[in-house]
Formats: sequence, C-alpha cells, structure tokens
Amino acid sequence: MMGDKSITALRAFCRGPSRMTTRVLSARTVPAGPRRTAVIEPMARFNSTLSGPPPDAGRKSRIKVHPIFWVAIGTILLYPTYMIVDYLASARTYPPAVRKPLREAVRHRYYGEIEEAEENFQKALEISLGLPASDFGPDALIKLSGLFAEYAKLLETSGQSFRAYRKLIEALDLFGPHALSANPLERISGEWSGCQPLSQEDHLRVIALHQKLGQLALQLATSARVYPYPRDLSATVQSGPTSFMDAAEYHLSSAVTALLRIGLATAPQSAEKSKNEEPVVVGRDLQLPSGSSSQLEGLIDRQGLGITMEALAEVYARKGQFEYAQQLLLQAISTLLPPNETKPLPRDRCQAAMLMTSISGHSHQSTSKDARKISRSWAVRAIELTNGAMEDAKGALDEESAKQICGRAASVALFNLGMMAELDSDIPKALDRFSKSLARAREIKFTQGEIQSSEAIKRIRYSKDGKWSGS
Repeated sequence: MMGDKSITALRAFCRGPSRMTTRVLSARTVPAGPRRTAVIEPMARFNSTLSGPPPDAGRKSRIKVHPIFWVAIGTILLYPTYMIVDYLASARTYPPAVRKPLREAVRHRYYGEIEEAEENFQKALEISLGLPASDFGPDALIKLSGLFAEYAKLLETSGQSFRAYRKLIEALDLFGPHALSANPLERISGEWSGCQPLSQEDHLRVIALHQKLGQLALQLATSARVYPYPRDLSATVQSGPTSFMDAAEYHLSSAVTALLRIGLATAPQSAEKSKNEEPVVVGRDLQLPSGSSSQLEGLIDRQGLGITMEALAEVYARKGQFEYAQQLLLQAISTLLPPNETKPLPRDRCQAAMLMTSISGHSHQSTSKDARKISRSWAVRAIELTNGAMEDAKGALDEESAKQICGRAASVALFNLGMMAELDSDIPKALDRFSKSLARAREIKFTQGEIQSSEAIKRIRYSKDGKWSGS
C-alpha cells in the first residue's frame, strides 16, 4: 500500500511531462529489473531447438532489402489487436447518457454508414469525457479506451489511418505519461480518472495500445502519401517523434520493453543464477503464455512479442540499421521456438518460418557467394519448418491460422530461392521456384505473393538472352 504522501506526489507526477528517448529498446539490451539483463544471444540457443540454421547468420548485412522482405513483415503477422474485451457487446456497461449515441454508432457502422457512425462515436466520446470516471464503474479506463479503440478501428477500416492514430493517442493519454514505467508505483492514470494507480489490466491495455499505434505509425510512414508527424503530437507523445517512422520505433520499442519486463519478472530464478548475475536469454527464460493458452487482450503472449519485435525490426531495416533488424529477428525466432520446448505450436513455428524468410531476404541480393549461401539456408529451413508445422496442425484449432501463415512463409521462401537461382543464372531452377511460389500464394489468396512471383516469371520469360536481367 502507498502512503498518502506518496499518492499526492505521484498524482502531481502524473500531470508532468514524460521524457523519452527515441530508442527505448536497443536491439542488444532490454531493461528487465534489477540484476537481470536481457541480451540477444547467438544462434547456439536456437540450434539447441532446431538444427540447420546457418552458422554465421548473425553477420551484419549492409545490402538493400528486397521488396519481398516487406511483404514478409507487413502482411499477415502484424496484427496487434484493437484490445476490445466485448465491452461494446452490451451498451449497458456504459453510463446511460453514453448508450444512445453508442448504439447509433454501432448500428450505422453495421450498415456501412461511415459518416453517421463517426458522428455518433464522437458524440459518445464527448459525453464520456464530460462525465466523472466513477459513472463508468469498475474498469473505467478500459471501457473508455475501448470506445476510443472502436472509433479508431472504424477510421482505419475506412481508409483514415491518420485520424485513427490521433484517436488512439487520445486513448493513450487517459493512462498518464508513465503508464509503462518499470516502477509500478509510478503508473498513475491521467486526470480524467483522478490520477489513480493503474491496475494490471490497465497496464496491459497500454501495451496493446502501443502495439497498435506502432503498426499505424509504420503504415503511415511507408504510405505512398507523405504524412508529416503532427507538431501538436510531437509535444504530446513524450516530446520525441518528429516523423511517423520515429513514432513507430517509439511505440513498438515501448511495447517490446514492457512485454519483456512482464515475461522476465515471472521467470523462475535459481539462487546460483541470481548470485552470478548470469545474462538472461529471452528465448530460454521468458515466461509468457503461448498463443493458444493466452486469453489476455492485445496479444500479451509469446506470439504477440514475436510480432511486435518483427515490426520493430522492419523499422530498423527501413532506417538502414540492418544489424539491429537482424538481431531482433533472431531474437523473435528464439522467442517463438524456445530451447526448452521440443515442439512449439504449429502457428508459432509458421510465424518463425516467416521470420526466417525475412532474414533470408536481407542476404539474397548480395553478390557475395557466402551471403547467398546463408540466404539459401534460411529459405530452405523456413520451408522445412512450414512442412512440419502444417503436418502437425491438421485437425488442430489453429489449423487455418497456421495454414495462412505457413503458406505465406513458404511462398516467400520459394520466391527467395528463385531469386538466388536467377542470380546464379540457373534459369530453369529460378522458373521452377517462382512457379511454386506462385502456386502457394494462390492457394491461400496471398495477393502480394502472386504479384511478386508473376512479375518474376514474366521478367525471366521475356528477357532477351535468358540470363538474369535484374529486378
């Protein structure tokens, strides 16, 4: 229990500006509480789970990343949820004054009447913010942030990602500027709820909001249309980001750091390990539930951590920081395929295979034979992993999910193998790999995979001399 003086001080603290550095998480070190330091471990740990990854896969890459790399990262895997726990299933969970516009918003959304739905969501939010938090009963912050998230979901699905981002920033502000502090006593809500200590559920909601904000920021940063980062948000969002790419790094690294802190805090520690201050290996020591057993919101599980690390790796890769990107991808793989599990879930293996194709994509354009050998090894390993995972997924509850993720991973891996064969001027093999990639993409309706493979096939068939002519 905190004393009255502590509460008073922290309530003042909740109104103060928060400070943040653009890189909250380095790819090598993650704050994990006293006496424990998480590090990116060499592939030896991964080898103890699955044999076959390239021996020097940690080699720094300075090459340009092929567009298929972005396909691998930016499609099926980046699914931080909108963190709704069925609060909108019944408007009775909200104060009477909020119920009517909320019902109208849901009704208009159902019939595709976007403008009317927006108007009523906005009205419901304005009424909610004018009411005391006590009118919402238990979990007031969860309920109100859920309303913001539903509105943001409507905006994003109607092609308004910029407005969706701003709306989720408003939701984040409800939880105060220190909601992800390593010290639970510093996690004090914003003024709407009276600067109260945040619950564990509130803390998880904040992590989920950062996951989604990171996704939206990355989407806006890589959009064909240029979106300057709003100046008013640059001051609000912890006085840090000046671009959406910086914002994506901030949100995603914040989420990864918080997830690792949760997982490491619950990990059992032996007296000997604590005494020696042995570095923590995330893939071995992280204690988060698997996707099938976790009922927590916002992907607060091992798979969610892998997804978020992957998205952060994309940010670093797009900034040209390929070493950071590759380190995060390796760590994400070890998280999904921990050394202490002989047979991870099929869906986790499929996601790990997709990450392997991303590492493969870092290397296959290099003129170095060693780099292409590494790239080929990762692509082959990804295909082997998807084949085994799909066999084990037959009849399982997550069979469809595994099929989609594994299908994309296999399609991308085959594409990368085709690119390497083309670089080696082995045109028959290149056509074979591209054709198989196209077939896998069509099986699961993977549009981007179909486009990439089809264009590669056309490029080869219509080249004048039958030799590699570039992309």
